[in-house]
Amino acid sequence: MLLIGGRRGLRIWGEEITRIGEQIESILRESEEVDDQEDEQMGEDEGFCEVPVELKDKRRLREKLWEAKEKLLKRGSKEINLTDEESTTMLHIGYRADPSYNGQVAVEGSNGVIVAASLSNNPADYEALIELIEQTEEKYGRETVGGLSGLWVFFL
Repeated sequence: MLLIGGRRGLRIWGEEITRIGEQIESILRESEEVDDQEDEQMGEDEGFCEVPVELKDKRRLREKLWEAKEKLLKRGSKEINLTDEESTTMLHIGYRADPSYNGQVAVEGSNGVIVAASLSNNPADYEALIELIEQTEEKYGRETVGGLSGLWVFFL
């Protein structure tokens, strides 16, 4: 908290305002430099935080929204990810829902080498074990195969 009282308080207040002003100027200079670098790499107004050109035009934005609505109705879904339509919304730690994929791997027991892998947009893991077993058996023959799900280990 900044207390203003007498000449000393006004001087301290003035120094604080000057310091804050210098910090703001430094941040703005740094932002300009980053913006210039992004413009060199990606073109004018095409940086990481820029609104895509086609969405700046209200008519094009409206068209995009109608396209999204049509896709939702066609799928009979409540949500859609327009940047990665194959992903599925999955719950993560803290019940945070994000567009995601569910990846599984099978590893060789003594050295931990990955021998099979699968990637799915199904949030449930239980079907993935069968696919990994089939991949492993196809490549290496039938041996003792185990599965790890979270903290549980299953041996077949």
